Amino acid sequence: MDGIGIVGAGVAGLHLGMLLRRKGVPVTLYSERAPQQRGSGRLPNAVAHHHVTLSRERALGVEHWDAGEFGYGVHHHYLGGPSPSRFIGRFSAPSRGVDQRMVLPRLVHDFCDAGGTVEHRRITPAEVEELARRHDLVVVATGRGGLSELFPRRADLSPFDRPQRRLCVGLYDGIAPAEPRGVTLSIAPGHGELPASGTSSPHPSAPAPTWPATAWADLVVSASGPGVAVRRAGGWCRRRARPRPAAG
Repeated sequence: MDGIGIVGAGVAGLHLGMLLRRKGVPVTLYSERAPQQRGSGRLPNAVAHHHVTLSRERALGVEHWDAGEFGYGVHHHYLGGPSPSRFIGRFSAPSRGVDQRMVLPRLVHDFCDAGGTVEHRRITPAEVEELARRHDLVVVATGRGGLSELFPRRADLSPFDRPQRRLCVGLYDGIAPAEPRGVTLSIAPGHGELPASGTSSPHPSAPAPTWPATAWADLVVSASGPGVAVRRAGGWCRRRARPRPAAG
């Protein structure tokens, strides 16, 4: 048997792989895309790494973006409606937002430097059994390619059987960053929310607004294409998001 096989090269799979390598365990990581492919293309998401994840990165020796420079320590909240209100939530430890097109390729290189093996190919549900015969243990750390079908929904843990909202995320120029540095969350009751985070990216950009709106379902259905949906969503946000002054 050939050590541990990990299907999926996201943060979870890569952190697990590096921890196992520190223990001297042979690890093979299965990834659909090579690092250079991960470093280009569309923005996959705008996730932040919070204190628990940053602590794990420090323990693994892969904290390449110092939270003092790339991090933030507050959430700015704006609640609209008949009686609008604002308040700030302060963290006990900083979080960090860095473009995953920078983070994941670097972690793959760290994993390889630690002696891990990477195979670039798509794994289907039918191939998981084949991997189980090859390895002492197989860890599925992704839901891509139908692999989520291997893990049926736990009805006792959630009343929902499908996503309740649709999300859109992007990087934009010309948006003044929040002061102090942090995530802004503007809530339009009955419509949705507009979070904006200061994501560090190789592309010239400012905050990365995300639209997790109940209205998105109507926008997507009524639009004739993705571009139309984004333009309509942009108009929706302009009508509801509180404008900020231009930087400088």
